[in-house]
Amino acid sequence: MEATVNNPYAAPRTDGYFDRDRHRESGIRGEQRPRSATVFGALGVVLGGFNVLFIPFLFVNRPDQMRIFAQMGYHPAYVYGIQVAIPILSIALLILGVGLLRVRMWARNAFPWYAIATIAVQGLSCVYATTNLLQGVAPEDPIMRYCMIGQVAGGVLWLVFAGVGFAIFTRRRNREVFIAYHAYNG
Repeated sequence: MEATVNNPYAAPRTDGYFDRDRHRESGIRGEQRPRSATVFGALGVVLGGFNVLFIPFLFVNRPDQMRIFAQMGYHPAYVYGIQVAIPILSIALLILGVGLLRVRMWARNAFPWYAIATIAVQGLSCVYATTNLLQGVAPEDPIMRYCMIGQVAGGVLWLVFAGVGFAIFTRRRNREVFIAYHAYNG
């Protein structure tokens, strides 16, 4: 058993065991709060909270909204799908943000799933809006056209946020930092 304790080639333990010597050698300090949890937790609370505040506006003045979306060339099924997906993703982001700020392992493990869902929804939304713009389905009103361009630009920013989060929270080192933080701080 002693031969495998400090063996850098040994398979990592998956039972939550924390080896202080191994983590000290790798440069991971357990007393430090994971920066990824702080950054994405704060962004999650701010962006998720902001989106949650605007959920009621998705359902206000419905006939005018549908008329505007029809002018922009959007299919009603797309509009209803977005009106269901955005509130769910917004509430999930707010909950994940709070969990990450509290450095909870469940939030770290759930963030990649949130990122996959966001990439799917925003990716489809960007593709749909871009194809409408390129095919000339966009309305004659320049304000509406700018709204569609803004939708694509906002979607790209969400794609970047979700993609970077996915890349960070699926890294093995990030998992080890969370484990070290919990082992050190109880």
